[in-house]
Amino acid sequence: MADIEAELAQLEIERKHLELEKLRAEIDEVSLAWWKRPGYLAGLTPIALALVGVGTAWVTGFFDTKRQELAQEITALEQEKLTLEQSIEQTQLAIDLGYLQARLAAEDASYALGHFHAFSAEFGGAIDRLLKYESSLPVELVAVLNQLLETSAERFNIVRITETSIKETLDRLQEIEASAWAKELTTNPYLSSKGLLVAQDGKVFDIAKARFLTSEEAEAAQR
Repeated sequence: MADIEAELAQLEIERKHLELEKLRAEIDEVSLAWWKRPGYLAGLTPIALALVGVGTAWVTGFFDTKRQELAQEITALEQEKLTLEQSIEQTQLAIDLGYLQARLAAEDASYALGHFHAFSAEFGGAIDRLLKYESSLPVELVAVLNQLLETSAERFNIVRITETSIKETLDRLQEIEASAWAKELTTNPYLSSKGLLVAQDGKVFDIAKARFLTSEEAEAAQR
């Protein structure tokens, strides 16, 4: 019994000794500067490795190379954007010019048909007046006059059909995605014969030159 009690007493002494050693180790760790503590050093290891990698990349010119590659890519993209914008502008200008040319052709045809229409009406009226005296006219002349009336009627029908076609063409032209400035241009038979149109601000557009004329050019072109 005495041996057991002696052994237990010895174990208690060793336990307290171990607790004392642990306490001393904790005190020693707390006494260390914060930057010398193992936990802090372990946390710094990944950061230190990353800094070493960054430093190595910097020394070997990795970042300079990447900056140059990025600058080249930006320059290439800007050039591609500029080329695309120029292509879009050229395409739109081609659409505008096509629209203006078609519109001038249709308006010129409509203007010419207007004269023909008036002439046909006057011509038909003159023959009708002659035929009032049909009984006193030679048979041959009456036959010629009737033939002329039939021919005039046929031509008048052709004129009406053509006028309808021109109107439909002008209506379809309004559906074309031409620029607003192109659709706002106006003209008259004289300017149209020269391929010229006028903007609301008075500037003159030349279809052949595909641009607005200077004041001097516009004055010379309208003479």
